[in-house]
Amino acid sequence: MAQPQTTQRQYNKLNTLESAIVNAEDSAEDARWQQASIVVALLEGGATQRQIAAEWYRGRDGKPYAQTHVNFVARVWRRFGDYGSNRPDWTTAYYTVQQRSEEIIEPERRKQEWSDAHEARVPKSERTAERFVENLRNAPPKVIETIAQGAREVAEDRYVEPVERERRRKEAETFARGVTEPIVDAFSRSNVLLHLEQALEDLQELGSIDSATHDRGLMLLDQLRTEFEVKRAMEGVR
Repeated sequence: MAQPQTTQRQYNKLNTLESAIVNAEDSAEDARWQQASIVVALLEGGATQRQIAAEWYRGRDGKPYAQTHVNFVARVWRRFGDYGSNRPDWTTAYYTVQQRSEEIIEPERRKQEWSDAHEARVPKSERTAERFVENLRNAPPKVIETIAQGAREVAEDRYVEPVERERRRKEAETFARGVTEPIVDAFSRSNVLLHLEQALEDLQELGSIDSATHDRGLMLLDQLRTEFEVKRAMEGVR
């Protein structure tokens, strides 16, 4: 089916801008944002992401863009298009949307994440694996131990990703608290009673007490009785 004339002009504009970006004829930054506005206009005009991808050709190899790229470009414009001069640079905006981040991922953080991802790449051949091991000689001991432990776990098919490992650790801590806190609480109650029993035995061993000790002891007994009543009332509302 033939494309409506307006829609075809928009596709042509997308590819003209693509060529300008590759040939550095104009500002690549402005061109990318113009492309994003055209993509959204096409979508709002009824075109699908798949249709746009099929009509939009990458400037460096002439192949159609992937539908996922069209999706990200549209999301970039819908999120940042109205920012005007305050919007981030195109690469930052695209990466932020791609990572589904609520906060803008600034260039320094993006470079660090890319660097981390590059360092974490898995060797694809025995030779690159050997070179990786050779480079470990300069790594801190904790890094070497982490890699060695992870390698053992992967080889034994028992590796757990860090996020899942942290979730399990928190579950274990919660379970442990649920088991130990009642025991500690019961021990504390028993300990109080042991102290009272010891105090009673000590009092029984005394031959006599003076009036000041007598009055002080009765006051403490009243305070103890009040605390026992309060703790008993708290038990009833748990």
